[in-house]
Amino acid sequence: MPFGTTTLTGNLLTNPAPGVPQSSSAQGTLTTVTTTLTGTTYSMYDAVTGDYILSVVNGTGMTLTEDAGGNLIGYYVNASTANQYHEPTLNMWNSTQAVLIGSNSPVYWQWRPPQNGIIPFSDGIMWSMPLATSIAGAALPGTLSVNGGGIEDGVILMTSAYNLGEFSGGYQIEAGYNANTGAQLWITNRTEPENTEFKLLPATAGIYAEVNQNTNTVTGFSITTGAKEWGPITLPDVQSYTSVGGYQYVSAAGTCYFWGFGGTIYAINMATGVINWYTNTTVLTGPSGSDTPYSIWPIWTFTVGSVAGGELFVPEGHQYSPPLFNGAQQLAINCTNGQLVWSNLAFDVTSGPAISDGVMIAFNSYDNQIYAYGQGPTKISVNAPDVSVTTTAPITITGTVTDISAGSQQNAIAMNFPNGLPCVSDASMEGFMDAVYEQQPMPTNITGVPVTLSVLDSNGNYRSIGTTTTNALGHYSYTWKPDIPGNYTVYATFAGTDAYYGSSTSTGLYASISTPTQAPTATPLTGLASNNTLMYGIVAIIIVIIIIGAMLALLVTRKHP
Repeated sequence: MPFGTTTLTGNLLTNPAPGVPQSSSAQGTLTTVTTTLTGTTYSMYDAVTGDYILSVVNGTGMTLTEDAGGNLIGYYVNASTANQYHEPTLNMWNSTQAVLIGSNSPVYWQWRPPQNGIIPFSDGIMWSMPLATSIAGAALPGTLSVNGGGIEDGVILMTSAYNLGEFSGGYQIEAGYNANTGAQLWITNRTEPENTEFKLLPATAGIYAEVNQNTNTVTGFSITTGAKEWGPITLPDVQSYTSVGGYQYVSAAGTCYFWGFGGTIYAINMATGVINWYTNTTVLTGPSGSDTPYSIWPIWTFTVGSVAGGELFVPEGHQYSPPLFNGAQQLAINCTNGQLVWSNLAFDVTSGPAISDGVMIAFNSYDNQIYAYGQGPTKISVNAPDVSVTTTAPITITGTVTDISAGSQQNAIAMNFPNGLPCVSDASMEGFMDAVYEQQPMPTNITGVPVTLSVLDSNGNYRSIGTTTTNALGHYSYTWKPDIPGNYTVYATFAGTDAYYGSSTSTGLYASISTPTQAPTATPLTGLASNNTLMYGIVAIIIVIIIIGAMLALLVTRKHP
Protein backbone atom coordinates (compact mmCIF):
# COMPACT_ATOMS: atom_id res chain seq x y z
CA MET A 1 0.00 0.00 0.00
CA PRO A 2 1.40 3.41 -0.88
CA PHE A 3 2.43 6.15 1.48
CA GLY A 4 2.18 9.83 0.62
CA THR A 5 2.98 13.06 2.42
CA THR A 6 0.29 15.56 3.27
CA THR A 7 1.83 18.29 1.13
CA LEU A 8 -0.58 17.53 -1.75
CA THR A 9 -4.15 18.67 -1.22
CA GLY A 10 -7.24 18.37 -3.38
CA ASN A 11 -10.71 16.90 -3.63
CA LEU A 12 -9.77 13.36 -4.59
CA LEU A 13 -10.14 11.89 -1.11
CA THR A 14 -13.44 10.57 0.12
CA ASN A 15 -12.26 10.15 3.71
CA PRO A 16 -11.34 12.82 6.29
CA ALA A 17 -7.89 14.33 5.93
CA PRO A 18 -5.11 12.79 8.04
CA GLY A 19 -4.56 14.37 11.42
CA VAL A 20 -8.16 15.44 12.07
CA PRO A 21 -10.55 13.61 14.38
CA GLN A 22 -11.60 10.47 12.57
CA SER A 23 -13.58 7.31 13.07
CA SER A 24 -11.90 4.69 15.24
CA SER A 25 -14.45 1.95 14.64
CA ALA A 26 -16.37 0.33 11.83
CA GLN A 27 -19.56 1.92 13.15
CA GLY A 28 -18.17 5.41 12.49
CA THR A 29 -17.96 6.71 16.09
CA LEU A 30 -15.63 9.73 16.16
CA THR A 31 -12.73 9.76 18.58
CA THR A 32 -10.73 12.94 19.11
CA VAL A 33 -7.02 12.53 18.33
CA THR A 34 -4.92 14.36 20.91
CA THR A 35 -1.49 13.69 19.33
CA THR A 36 0.51 16.88 18.78
CA LEU A 37 1.55 16.94 15.11
CA THR A 38 4.99 18.31 14.21
CA GLY A 39 7.27 17.73 11.24
CA THR A 40 6.23 15.63 8.27
CA THR A 41 3.15 13.41 8.23
CA TYR A 42 3.06 10.34 5.97
CA SER A 43 -0.34 8.97 5.01
CA MET A 44 -1.22 5.46 3.84
CA TYR A 45 -3.91 4.88 1.21
CA ASP A 46 -5.44 1.74 -0.23
CA ALA A 47 -3.80 1.18 -3.61
CA VAL A 48 -6.97 -0.29 -5.13
CA THR A 49 -9.63 2.12 -3.88
CA GLY A 50 -7.62 5.20 -2.89
CA ASP A 51 -9.26 5.18 0.54
CA TYR A 52 -7.33 6.69 3.43
CA ILE A 53 -6.05 4.14 6.00
CA LEU A 54 -3.71 5.74 8.53
CA SER A 55 -1.05 8.38 9.19
CA VAL A 56 2.51 8.21 10.45
CA VAL A 57 3.11 11.47 12.32
CA ASN A 58 5.98 13.57 13.64
CA GLY A 59 8.39 12.43 10.92
CA THR A 60 11.05 13.99 8.76
CA GLY A 61 12.00 14.13 5.11
CA MET A 62 13.71 10.97 3.81
CA THR A 63 15.18 9.33 0.75
CA LEU A 64 12.75 6.47 0.19
CA THR A 65 13.48 3.14 -1.42
CA GLU A 66 12.17 -0.42 -1.28
CA ASP A 67 14.08 -3.42 0.01
CA ALA A 68 14.03 -6.98 -1.35
CA GLY A 69 11.11 -7.86 0.91
CA GLY A 70 8.92 -5.03 -0.39
CA ASN A 71 9.29 -2.90 2.75
CA LEU A 72 9.31 0.86 2.28
CA ILE A 73 12.67 2.03 3.63
CA GLY A 74 13.70 5.61 4.35
CA TYR A 75 17.19 6.99 5.05
CA TYR A 76 17.73 10.41 6.58
CA VAL A 77 20.37 12.43 8.41
CA ASN A 78 19.86 13.94 11.84
CA ALA A 79 22.37 16.81 12.16
CA SER A 80 21.89 17.03 15.93
CA THR A 81 24.78 15.89 18.12
CA ALA A 82 22.53 15.30 21.13
CA ASN A 83 22.91 11.54 21.00
CA GLN A 84 25.16 8.78 22.33
CA TYR A 85 27.73 9.40 19.55
CA HIS A 86 27.81 13.20 19.91
CA GLU A 87 27.91 13.28 16.10
CA PRO A 88 25.33 13.69 13.32
CA THR A 89 23.69 10.36 12.54
CA LEU A 90 22.50 8.37 9.54
CA ASN A 91 19.14 6.76 10.28
CA MET A 92 17.11 3.94 8.74
CA TRP A 93 13.31 3.91 8.95
CA ASN A 94 11.06 0.95 8.03
CA SER A 95 7.36 1.48 7.29
CA THR A 96 6.51 -2.14 8.04
CA GLN A 97 8.05 -1.94 11.51
CA ALA A 98 6.26 1.37 12.19
CA VAL A 99 2.86 -0.13 11.41
CA LEU A 100 3.70 -3.40 13.18
CA ILE A 101 4.59 -1.68 16.45
CA GLY A 102 2.07 1.12 16.17
CA SER A 103 -0.87 -1.19 15.54
CA ASN A 104 -0.07 -4.04 17.92
CA SER A 105 1.61 -2.52 20.91
CA PRO A 106 2.65 -4.34 22.99
CA VAL A 107 1.91 -7.55 20.99
CA TYR A 108 4.15 -7.72 17.87
CA TRP A 109 2.92 -10.84 16.14
CA GLN A 110 0.81 -9.43 13.30
CA TRP A 111 0.93 -6.64 10.71
CA ARG A 112 -2.52 -5.10 10.54
CA PRO A 113 -2.74 -1.40 9.55
CA PRO A 114 -5.46 0.10 11.77
CA GLN A 115 -8.16 2.10 9.98
CA ASN A 116 -7.71 5.82 10.79
CA GLY A 117 -4.68 4.97 12.92
CA ILE A 118 -2.19 7.60 14.13
CA ILE A 119 1.29 6.01 14.40
CA PRO A 120 4.47 7.70 15.73
CA PHE A 121 7.25 7.97 13.16
CA SER A 122 9.75 6.89 15.81
CA ASP A 123 8.24 3.39 15.87
CA GLY A 124 9.78 2.72 12.45
CA ILE A 125 13.41 3.71 13.22
CA MET A 126 15.62 0.62 12.73
CA TRP A 127 18.99 2.13 13.67
CA SER A 128 21.01 5.35 14.01
CA MET A 129 24.73 5.40 13.19
CA PRO A 130 27.34 8.20 13.45
CA LEU A 131 28.53 10.06 10.37
CA ALA A 132 32.05 11.24 9.57
CA THR A 133 32.71 14.89 10.28
CA SER A 134 36.28 15.04 8.94
CA ILE A 135 38.61 13.51 6.33
CA ALA A 136 42.38 13.21 6.70
CA GLY A 137 42.14 15.42 9.77
CA ALA A 138 40.29 18.23 7.95
CA ALA A 139 36.71 19.11 8.83
CA LEU A 140 34.07 18.44 6.22
CA PRO A 141 32.45 21.52 4.62
CA GLY A 142 29.15 20.45 6.12
CA THR A 143 27.16 17.47 7.34
CA LEU A 144 27.07 14.52 4.96
CA SER A 145 23.68 14.09 3.28
CA VAL A 146 22.05 11.29 1.31
CA ASN A 147 22.75 12.21 -2.31
CA GLY A 148 20.53 11.98 -5.35
CA GLY A 149 23.05 9.42 -6.59
CA GLY A 150 20.87 7.04 -4.65
CA ILE A 151 21.15 3.63 -3.03
CA GLU A 152 22.61 0.76 -5.04
CA ASP A 153 24.20 -2.60 -4.25
CA GLY A 154 23.49 -2.10 -0.55
CA VAL A 155 25.42 1.21 -0.48
CA ILE A 156 24.12 4.70 0.37
CA LEU A 157 25.95 7.45 -1.53
CA MET A 158 26.49 10.55 0.62
CA THR A 159 28.05 13.93 -0.13
CA SER A 160 29.20 17.15 1.49
CA ALA A 161 30.15 19.94 -0.91
CA TYR A 162 31.90 23.27 -0.63
CA ASN A 163 29.89 25.48 -2.98
CA LEU A 164 30.04 29.05 -4.18
CA GLY A 165 26.34 29.63 -4.72
CA GLU A 166 25.28 27.27 -7.51
CA PHE A 167 28.88 26.39 -8.39
CA SER A 168 31.61 24.26 -6.89
CA GLY A 169 34.07 25.89 -4.54
CA GLY A 170 36.79 23.46 -5.61
CA TYR A 171 35.93 20.11 -4.06
CA GLN A 172 33.21 17.74 -2.87
CA ILE A 173 33.39 14.98 -0.25
CA GLU A 174 31.77 11.72 -1.33
CA ALA A 175 31.26 8.66 0.87
CA GLY A 176 29.61 5.25 0.79
CA TYR A 177 27.72 3.82 3.80
CA ASN A 178 26.33 0.32 4.25
CA ALA A 179 22.56 0.47 3.68
CA ASN A 180 21.92 -2.43 6.09
CA THR A 181 24.12 -1.44 9.01
CA GLY A 182 24.97 2.25 8.55
CA ALA A 183 28.75 1.55 8.70
CA GLN A 184 31.07 3.73 6.60
CA LEU A 185 32.59 1.84 3.63
CA TRP A 186 34.70 4.57 2.00
CA ILE A 187 35.16 8.34 1.85
CA THR A 188 37.05 10.49 -0.66
CA ASN A 189 37.66 14.06 -1.76
CA ARG A 190 36.71 14.85 -5.37
CA THR A 191 38.68 17.88 -6.49
CA GLU A 192 36.97 20.11 -9.04
CA PRO A 193 37.98 23.45 -10.54
CA GLU A 194 36.32 26.36 -8.81
CA ASN A 195 33.11 27.72 -10.36
CA THR A 196 32.40 24.38 -11.97
CA GLU A 197 28.77 23.29 -12.09
CA PHE A 198 28.36 19.54 -11.87
CA LYS A 199 25.72 16.98 -11.04
CA LEU A 200 25.89 13.39 -9.76
CA LEU A 201 23.93 10.83 -11.76
CA PRO A 202 22.18 8.09 -9.74
CA ALA A 203 23.83 4.70 -9.52
CA THR A 204 22.86 1.58 -11.43
CA ALA A 205 24.96 -1.46 -12.32
CA GLY A 206 27.11 -0.48 -9.30
CA ILE A 207 28.22 2.82 -10.91
CA TYR A 208 27.33 6.43 -10.23
CA ALA A 209 28.58 9.28 -12.40
CA GLU A 210 29.51 12.94 -12.33
CA VAL A 211 28.41 15.33 -15.10
CA ASN A 212 30.63 18.40 -15.50
CA GLN A 213 28.45 21.05 -17.12
CA ASN A 214 31.42 23.29 -17.92
CA THR A 215 33.19 20.68 -20.03
CA ASN A 216 30.06 18.63 -20.94
CA THR A 217 31.76 15.42 -19.83
CA VAL A 218 30.70 12.42 -17.72
CA THR A 219 32.88 10.25 -15.43
CA GLY A 220 31.81 7.02 -13.73
CA PHE A 221 32.75 5.79 -10.21
CA SER A 222 32.12 2.56 -8.27
CA ILE A 223 29.52 3.02 -5.56
CA THR A 224 31.04 0.20 -3.49
CA THR A 225 34.62 1.56 -3.46
CA GLY A 226 34.48 5.13 -4.80
CA ALA A 227 37.13 4.27 -7.44
CA LYS A 228 36.97 5.72 -10.95
CA GLU A 229 35.65 3.19 -13.48
CA TRP A 230 35.50 5.10 -16.80
CA GLY A 231 35.53 8.50 -18.47
CA PRO A 232 35.48 11.31 -18.93
CA ILE A 233 33.30 10.94 -22.04
CA THR A 234 32.04 13.96 -24.00
CA LEU A 235 28.31 14.56 -24.45
CA PRO A 236 27.06 15.31 -27.98
CA ASP A 237 24.27 17.72 -28.97
CA VAL A 238 24.51 19.90 -25.85
CA GLN A 239 22.10 22.83 -26.21
CA SER A 240 22.92 26.30 -24.96
CA TYR A 241 19.99 26.30 -22.51
CA THR A 242 21.22 23.11 -20.81
CA SER A 243 23.28 25.20 -18.38
CA VAL A 244 20.02 26.53 -16.94
CA GLY A 245 18.92 24.44 -13.99
CA GLY A 246 21.35 21.58 -14.50
CA TYR A 247 20.48 18.00 -15.41
CA GLN A 248 17.68 15.83 -14.12
CA TYR A 249 17.93 12.06 -14.21
CA VAL A 250 16.64 8.59 -13.46
CA SER A 251 18.49 5.26 -13.52
CA ALA A 252 17.05 1.83 -14.29
CA ALA A 253 18.33 -1.59 -15.34
CA GLY A 254 21.95 -0.51 -15.88
CA THR A 255 21.14 2.66 -17.84
CA CYS A 256 21.02 6.25 -16.64
CA TYR A 257 18.68 8.61 -18.50
CA PHE A 258 19.32 12.32 -18.06
CA TRP A 259 18.25 15.55 -19.72
CA GLY A 260 18.62 19.31 -19.47
CA PHE A 261 16.65 22.49 -20.06
CA GLY A 262 17.90 22.51 -23.67
CA GLY A 263 15.71 19.49 -24.43
CA THR A 264 18.45 16.92 -25.15
CA ILE A 265 17.96 13.48 -23.57
CA TYR A 266 20.79 10.95 -23.08
CA ALA A 267 20.84 7.24 -22.25
CA ILE A 268 24.22 6.04 -20.99
CA ASN A 269 25.31 2.49 -20.17
CA MET A 270 26.62 2.94 -16.64
CA ALA A 271 28.71 -0.24 -16.63
CA THR A 272 30.73 0.83 -19.69
CA GLY A 273 30.23 4.56 -20.10
CA VAL A 274 28.90 4.08 -23.65
CA ILE A 275 26.12 6.44 -24.77
CA ASN A 276 23.35 4.13 -25.99
CA TRP A 277 21.43 6.93 -27.70
CA TYR A 278 20.57 10.58 -27.47
CA THR A 279 17.74 12.67 -28.88
CA ASN A 280 16.04 16.02 -28.31
CA THR A 281 12.53 17.39 -28.08
CA THR A 282 12.63 18.91 -31.55
CA VAL A 283 13.26 15.45 -33.01
CA LEU A 284 10.55 13.93 -30.81
CA THR A 285 7.70 16.44 -31.17
CA GLY A 286 8.79 18.84 -33.92
CA PRO A 287 9.98 22.45 -33.88
CA SER A 288 8.53 24.69 -31.18
CA GLY A 289 8.26 27.70 -33.47
CA SER A 290 6.98 30.71 -31.59
CA ASP A 291 5.14 28.63 -28.96
CA THR A 292 8.11 28.94 -26.59
CA PRO A 293 10.58 31.80 -26.09
CA TYR A 294 13.53 29.36 -26.28
CA SER A 295 13.26 28.07 -29.88
CA ILE A 296 13.10 24.57 -28.37
CA TRP A 297 10.75 22.57 -26.16
CA PRO A 298 12.51 22.79 -22.78
CA ILE A 299 12.59 20.09 -20.10
CA TRP A 300 13.07 21.52 -16.64
CA THR A 301 11.42 19.52 -13.88
CA PHE A 302 11.58 19.94 -10.14
CA THR A 303 12.31 16.24 -9.74
CA VAL A 304 13.16 13.26 -11.89
CA GLY A 305 11.25 11.43 -14.60
CA SER A 306 10.14 7.82 -14.41
CA VAL A 307 10.91 4.52 -16.13
CA ALA A 308 8.45 1.63 -16.43
CA GLY A 309 7.51 -0.96 -19.02
CA GLY A 310 10.51 -0.19 -21.18
CA GLU A 311 9.57 3.49 -21.50
CA LEU A 312 11.01 6.74 -20.13
CA PHE A 313 8.46 9.37 -19.10
CA VAL A 314 9.51 13.03 -19.00
CA PRO A 315 7.45 16.22 -19.40
CA GLU A 316 8.17 19.25 -21.55
CA GLY A 317 7.84 22.53 -19.67
CA HIS A 318 9.68 24.92 -17.39
CA GLN A 319 9.66 25.82 -13.73
CA TYR A 320 8.64 29.13 -12.19
CA SER A 321 5.62 29.71 -14.39
CA PRO A 322 3.52 31.56 -15.44
CA PRO A 323 3.52 31.92 -18.25
CA LEU A 324 2.64 28.46 -19.48
CA PHE A 325 3.48 28.08 -23.14
CA ASN A 326 1.30 26.34 -25.69
CA GLY A 327 1.90 22.79 -26.91
CA ALA A 328 3.96 21.15 -24.16
CA GLN A 329 3.76 17.36 -24.12
CA GLN A 330 4.13 14.51 -21.65
CA LEU A 331 6.62 12.27 -23.46
CA ALA A 332 6.80 8.48 -23.45
CA ILE A 333 10.14 7.45 -24.98
CA ASN A 334 11.36 3.98 -25.94
CA CYS A 335 14.21 3.09 -23.57
CA THR A 336 15.94 0.97 -26.21
CA ASN A 337 16.21 3.42 -29.10
CA GLY A 338 15.09 6.83 -27.84
CA GLN A 339 12.13 7.06 -30.21
CA LEU A 340 8.80 8.57 -29.21
CA VAL A 341 6.18 5.98 -28.27
CA TRP A 342 3.38 8.45 -27.50
CA SER A 343 2.79 11.93 -26.18
CA ASN A 344 -0.08 13.80 -24.59
CA LEU A 345 -0.85 17.48 -24.19
CA ALA A 346 0.41 18.23 -20.68
CA PHE A 347 2.49 20.78 -18.83
CA ASP A 348 3.95 19.04 -15.79
CA VAL A 349 7.09 20.22 -14.04
CA THR A 350 6.15 19.59 -10.43
CA SER A 351 7.30 15.98 -10.24
CA GLY A 352 8.09 12.86 -12.17
CA PRO A 353 5.08 10.67 -12.94
CA ALA A 354 4.26 8.00 -10.35
CA ILE A 355 3.82 4.52 -11.83
CA SER A 356 2.46 1.34 -10.26
CA ASP A 357 0.65 -1.74 -11.58
CA GLY A 358 0.65 -0.43 -15.13
CA VAL A 359 -0.93 2.94 -14.27
CA MET A 360 0.90 6.27 -14.45
CA ILE A 361 -0.28 9.24 -12.38
CA ALA A 362 0.78 12.72 -13.49
CA PHE A 363 -0.28 16.29 -12.79
CA ASN A 364 -1.29 18.57 -15.70
CA SER A 365 -0.80 22.28 -15.15
CA TYR A 366 -2.89 23.16 -18.20
CA ASP A 367 -6.12 22.30 -16.40
CA ASN A 368 -4.85 21.72 -12.85
CA GLN A 369 -5.99 18.10 -12.80
CA ILE A 370 -4.36 14.78 -11.97
CA TYR A 371 -4.52 12.19 -14.76
CA ALA A 372 -4.13 8.42 -14.69
CA TYR A 373 -2.71 6.83 -17.84
CA GLY A 374 -2.95 3.13 -18.60
CA GLN A 375 -4.82 0.41 -20.44
CA GLY A 376 -8.55 0.96 -20.05
CA PRO A 377 -11.30 -1.66 -19.66
CA THR A 378 -13.71 -2.01 -22.58
CA LYS A 379 -17.21 -3.27 -23.35
CA ILE A 380 -18.25 -4.85 -26.64
CA SER A 381 -21.82 -5.46 -27.78
CA VAL A 382 -23.22 -7.61 -30.61
CA ASN A 383 -26.63 -7.78 -32.25
CA ALA A 384 -28.02 -10.21 -34.83
CA PRO A 385 -31.49 -10.56 -36.41
CA ASP A 386 -33.79 -12.89 -34.44
CA VAL A 387 -36.57 -13.37 -37.01
CA SER A 388 -36.78 -14.32 -40.70
CA VAL A 389 -33.22 -15.63 -40.82
CA THR A 390 -32.68 -18.28 -43.47
CA THR A 391 -29.80 -20.04 -45.14
CA THR A 392 -30.54 -18.33 -48.44
CA ALA A 393 -30.26 -14.63 -47.51
CA PRO A 394 -27.41 -12.64 -45.89
CA ILE A 395 -27.83 -10.93 -42.51
CA THR A 396 -26.02 -7.96 -40.92
CA ILE A 397 -24.37 -8.34 -37.51
CA THR A 398 -23.77 -5.04 -35.65
CA GLY A 399 -22.37 -3.79 -32.34
CA THR A 400 -20.15 -1.29 -30.53
CA VAL A 401 -16.83 -1.24 -28.70
CA THR A 402 -16.67 1.36 -25.92
CA ASP A 403 -14.23 2.57 -23.29
CA ILE A 404 -15.61 1.99 -19.77
CA SER A 405 -12.62 3.27 -17.78
CA ALA A 406 -13.25 5.45 -14.73
CA GLY A 407 -12.55 8.58 -16.78
CA SER A 408 -15.32 7.75 -19.23
CA GLN A 409 -17.84 7.64 -16.36
CA GLN A 410 -17.17 11.23 -15.27
CA ASN A 411 -20.18 13.49 -15.77
CA ALA A 412 -18.55 15.77 -18.33
CA ILE A 413 -17.39 12.86 -20.48
CA ALA A 414 -20.62 10.89 -20.16
CA MET A 415 -22.65 13.93 -21.20
CA ASN A 416 -20.50 14.48 -24.28
CA PHE A 417 -20.71 10.81 -25.25
CA PRO A 418 -24.19 9.65 -24.18
CA ASN A 419 -23.88 6.47 -26.27
CA GLY A 420 -20.56 5.58 -24.68
CA LEU A 421 -16.99 6.70 -25.26
CA PRO A 422 -15.80 4.87 -28.38
CA CYS A 423 -12.56 2.92 -28.44
CA VAL A 424 -10.12 4.14 -31.10
CA SER A 425 -6.91 2.84 -32.59
CA ASP A 426 -3.55 3.43 -30.93
CA ALA A 427 -2.61 5.68 -33.85
CA SER A 428 -5.62 7.90 -33.08
CA MET A 429 -5.15 7.91 -29.31
CA GLU A 430 -3.15 11.11 -28.83
CA GLY A 431 -5.51 13.50 -30.61
CA PHE A 432 -8.63 11.69 -29.45
CA MET A 433 -7.68 11.78 -25.75
CA ASP A 434 -6.76 15.47 -26.03
CA ALA A 435 -10.22 16.15 -27.50
CA VAL A 436 -12.10 14.01 -24.97
CA TYR A 437 -10.38 15.21 -21.79
CA GLU A 438 -8.73 18.53 -22.63
CA GLN A 439 -11.26 20.35 -24.80
CA GLN A 440 -9.15 20.19 -27.96
CA PRO A 441 -10.64 19.92 -31.49
CA MET A 442 -11.75 16.40 -32.39
CA PRO A 443 -9.49 14.94 -35.13
CA THR A 444 -11.15 14.11 -38.44
CA ASN A 445 -9.01 11.07 -39.20
CA ILE A 446 -9.92 8.81 -36.27
CA THR A 447 -9.83 5.08 -36.93
CA GLY A 448 -11.37 2.35 -34.82
CA VAL A 449 -10.37 -1.02 -33.43
CA PRO A 450 -10.57 -4.52 -34.95
CA VAL A 451 -13.40 -6.90 -34.07
CA THR A 452 -13.43 -10.64 -34.77
CA LEU A 453 -16.78 -12.42 -35.30
CA SER A 454 -17.15 -16.17 -34.74
CA VAL A 455 -20.02 -18.63 -34.54
CA LEU A 456 -20.81 -21.92 -32.85
CA ASP A 457 -23.20 -23.64 -35.27
CA SER A 458 -25.82 -26.31 -34.69
CA ASN A 459 -23.29 -29.04 -35.54
CA GLY A 460 -21.05 -27.93 -32.65
CA ASN A 461 -18.40 -26.34 -34.88
CA TYR A 462 -16.74 -23.14 -33.63
CA ARG A 463 -15.30 -21.03 -36.42
CA SER A 464 -14.42 -17.47 -37.36
CA ILE A 465 -16.70 -15.89 -39.92
CA GLY A 466 -14.73 -12.67 -40.44
CA THR A 467 -13.24 -9.47 -39.03
CA THR A 468 -14.29 -5.85 -39.23
CA THR A 469 -13.26 -2.50 -37.76
CA THR A 470 -15.25 0.01 -35.74
CA ASN A 471 -15.74 3.54 -37.01
CA ALA A 472 -15.01 6.81 -35.20
CA LEU A 473 -18.25 6.42 -33.20
CA GLY A 474 -17.36 2.94 -32.01
CA HIS A 475 -19.85 1.09 -34.24
CA TYR A 476 -19.16 -1.93 -36.43
CA SER A 477 -21.17 -4.06 -38.86
CA TYR A 478 -20.55 -7.25 -40.80
CA THR A 479 -22.68 -9.04 -43.43
CA TRP A 480 -22.77 -12.83 -43.44
CA LYS A 481 -25.03 -15.60 -44.73
CA PRO A 482 -25.72 -18.60 -42.46
CA ASP A 483 -24.59 -21.71 -44.31
CA ILE A 484 -26.43 -24.43 -42.40
CA PRO A 485 -29.83 -24.44 -40.70
CA GLY A 486 -30.28 -24.44 -36.93
CA ASN A 487 -29.22 -22.51 -33.85
CA TYR A 488 -26.09 -20.30 -33.83
CA THR A 489 -24.20 -18.57 -31.05
CA VAL A 490 -22.50 -15.47 -32.44
CA TYR A 491 -19.36 -14.26 -30.64
CA ALA A 492 -17.82 -10.79 -30.96
CA THR A 493 -14.27 -10.36 -29.68
CA PHE A 494 -12.06 -7.29 -29.28
CA ALA A 495 -8.57 -8.62 -28.56
CA GLY A 496 -7.34 -5.34 -27.06
CA THR A 497 -4.56 -2.90 -27.98
CA ASP A 498 -1.77 -1.09 -26.18
CA ALA A 499 -4.41 1.40 -24.99
CA TYR A 500 -7.25 -0.98 -24.09
CA TYR A 501 -7.89 -4.33 -22.49
CA GLY A 502 -9.90 -6.74 -24.63
CA SER A 503 -13.52 -7.78 -24.18
CA SER A 504 -15.99 -10.25 -25.70
CA THR A 505 -19.70 -11.01 -25.76
CA SER A 506 -22.23 -13.19 -27.60
CA THR A 507 -25.77 -13.40 -28.91
CA GLY A 508 -27.90 -16.06 -30.66
CA LEU A 509 -29.90 -16.58 -33.84
CA TYR A 510 -31.83 -19.35 -35.61
CA ALA A 511 -31.55 -19.96 -39.34
CA SER A 512 -34.23 -21.99 -41.13
CA ILE A 513 -34.37 -23.67 -44.52
CA SER A 514 -36.53 -21.59 -46.84
CA THR A 515 -38.52 -23.36 -49.71
CA PRO A 516 -38.57 -21.12 -52.79
CA THR A 517 -42.07 -19.86 -53.72
CA GLN A 518 -42.98 -20.53 -57.43
CA ALA A 519 -44.77 -17.95 -59.58
CA PRO A 520 -48.50 -18.78 -60.33
CA THR A 521 -49.35 -20.30 -63.81
CA ALA A 522 -52.72 -20.35 -65.82
CA THR A 523 -54.63 -23.67 -65.70
CA PRO A 524 -56.79 -24.36 -68.90
CA LEU A 525 -60.46 -25.38 -68.35
CA THR A 526 -61.33 -28.83 -69.74
CA GLY A 527 -63.74 -28.89 -72.74
CA LEU A 528 -63.67 -25.17 -73.54
CA ALA A 529 -63.65 -24.24 -77.21
CA SER A 530 -61.16 -22.14 -78.96
CA ASN A 531 -61.46 -18.38 -79.02
CA ASN A 532 -63.13 -18.39 -82.48
CA THR A 533 -65.67 -21.05 -81.49
CA LEU A 534 -66.46 -19.12 -78.34
CA MET A 535 -67.06 -15.97 -80.33
CA TYR A 536 -69.46 -17.78 -82.72
CA GLY A 537 -71.35 -19.24 -79.76
CA ILE A 538 -71.84 -15.81 -78.17
CA VAL A 539 -73.20 -14.42 -81.47
CA ALA A 540 -75.61 -17.36 -81.80
CA ILE A 541 -76.93 -16.79 -78.28
CA ILE A 542 -77.58 -13.16 -79.07
CA ILE A 543 -79.50 -14.10 -82.23
CA VAL A 544 -81.63 -16.59 -80.32
CA ILE A 545 -82.49 -13.95 -77.73
CA ILE A 546 -83.55 -11.52 -80.44
CA ILE A 547 -85.81 -14.16 -82.10
CA ILE A 548 -87.45 -15.03 -78.80
CA GLY A 549 -88.11 -11.36 -78.14
CA ALA A 550 -89.77 -10.88 -81.54
CA MET A 551 -92.05 -13.87 -81.06
CA LEU A 552 -93.21 -12.59 -77.67
CA ALA A 553 -94.05 -9.24 -79.20
CA LEU A 554 -96.14 -10.88 -81.96
CA LEU A 555 -98.13 -12.92 -79.43
CA VAL A 556 -98.95 -9.86 -77.39
CA THR A 557 -100.22 -8.05 -80.48
CA ARG A 558 -102.57 -10.87 -81.47
CA LYS A 559 -104.44 -10.77 -78.14
CA HIS A 560 -105.93 -7.39 -78.90
CA PRO A 561 -109.34 -7.32 -80.78
